[in-house]
Amino acid sequence: MKHKKILLLMIFTSGLFLRLFLLRKIPSGVTNDEANVAYDTFLLTQAGKDQWGKAWPLEFKGFGDYRLPAYQYLLFPFIKIFGMDPWVIRLPTAILGSLSILLIYFFVCVFFKEFKQKENLALITALVLALNPWHFGMSRWIMESNVGLFFALLAIFFILRNRKKDWLWAGISTVISFYTYYSLRFFLPLFLFFLIFFYKKWPKRRIVSFVFLIFIFCLPIIFSMFKTGGGLARVKQVNLTHDMGLVGQIDEYRNACLKNTLFLKKEPIHQGVKIICTILFNRPVFWTRQFILNYFNHFSFSFLFFEKFERAFQFLPPHSFFYFFNLPFFIIGLSALLLNFPKKWRFLIIWLLIAPLADSLTGSDHYARSFVMVAPVLLFIAYGYWAIIVFLKKRFAKKLIFITTPFLTFYLLFTIQFFFKYFTYFPEKQSKYSHYAYKPLFNYLKTLENSYDNIYISRKSNNERQYIFYLYYNKISADKFFSSQITREEEANGWIIVRRYDKYHFIDEVGQIKKYPPNSLLVVGPKEIKKGKVIEVISFLDGKTAFKIFETNELFYKNN
Repeated sequence: MKHKKILLLMIFTSGLFLRLFLLRKIPSGVTNDEANVAYDTFLLTQAGKDQWGKAWPLEFKGFGDYRLPAYQYLLFPFIKIFGMDPWVIRLPTAILGSLSILLIYFFVCVFFKEFKQKENLALITALVLALNPWHFGMSRWIMESNVGLFFALLAIFFILRNRKKDWLWAGISTVISFYTYYSLRFFLPLFLFFLIFFYKKWPKRRIVSFVFLIFIFCLPIIFSMFKTGGGLARVKQVNLTHDMGLVGQIDEYRNACLKNTLFLKKEPIHQGVKIICTILFNRPVFWTRQFILNYFNHFSFSFLFFEKFERAFQFLPPHSFFYFFNLPFFIIGLSALLLNFPKKWRFLIIWLLIAPLADSLTGSDHYARSFVMVAPVLLFIAYGYWAIIVFLKKRFAKKLIFITTPFLTFYLLFTIQFFFKYFTYFPEKQSKYSHYAYKPLFNYLKTLENSYDNIYISRKSNNERQYIFYLYYNKISADKFFSSQITREEEANGWIIVRRYDKYHFIDEVGQIKKYPPNSLLVVGPKEIKKGKVIEVISFLDGKTAFKIFETNELFYKNN
């Protein structure tokens, strides 16, 4: 037993080291979401208010995306003590991501409590999680879904352990997860309903106490959501029913259907065809179709095991969420669990089936909204490894080391390859996606801003809420922020655009202003202006141009 504890400590320490190593520099930049979360928390430490002047909010309006508050309040003591350095603002997700390695170990021990080799299986699961690319990458930048997963796992763990006061700890963990990430408000109630009523079959008194606890502590969420409309606004922003591209596609199909059936001159026939076109091409039909496509995309091997996912470039190099060689072990683990532990198999399958529902309502294969899938997939993979080890041990006990050495070498090689890609290729080649260039840009502009009356920054090539980087990198104090001139504009979908902060103007494109005031600076993307004297070029780490800076005194712009 002692050596298993030592192995667990080694796995946890390795996972912690990987999640903390070079955390200040990699990812190489700070994303707009990270800067937004960090700066709101910074204002809280100084004034107890967010960017919108709201005291201790339960929803942070930010860019109009209404982020939930748990991460900001977890981050509060870190920023209060250490400031807003990148490694500081990422500490909560790195620490809780590392603690998830320990948590998954104890989770497996409780889940397979009747299994004699549960500690060995738990060690394999902890190791697979510690080295998993998806979980590793999500643990190294501000991502509420990673923190939310920890508390969701904690809630499920306490329900499975089912000691006298565990319903209380499960309820508290569930409440924290509800204050952490929106999709967990969809996943956890469905999964906990299954868990409590069908899997563990709690007595009614305990169920009532558990639900009452969650309801009482979630009342502020309900009041805040309907008072500010924040949560509802967020749903509208990401809900596929508000996807204007999909709506336009529906109209296009319906119009084509009607237009090309006009040859049916007889009115009854024409009216009948019109009804058919309306039935075939309407929003409920298309939304249902899109939801089903979105849902099943989450189970495609290309999403999970092969290098398909481009939107993950902010936190991962080109790589699959799970190592491709884990695919056969996933299939073996799923099959072996069905044969050996049918009740356990049902539990994990329900988890896996419910996990993508929230993301399917908003889009397809989103790395954060579908992140809760990582746990059941890893458990299937780990059990697949265990099943193969048992099979080989029974038949080739004396040759086991010779049989497994080639695969272990293969596993080690591709694992090391991933981490080398992450720590060498990723920070330089993908610095564009982690918004690296804003740090040198605003550091440079800071040295010049007192010499110019206005600074114009075009959003055309780099529409990443530039104002927040100015506030973050310059650590603008609460007193200065709330006393400065800020011009905001709200779009139809609820997103907020900051048009001006003090002497900084954030414009849609250079052509928006026909004649710039003298003694001003203009910051544009690499191809926006073809002629003019460039006073400075800001580059990404790979050497590609991110921004060009011009003096308007030496620039005449008219459709060039």
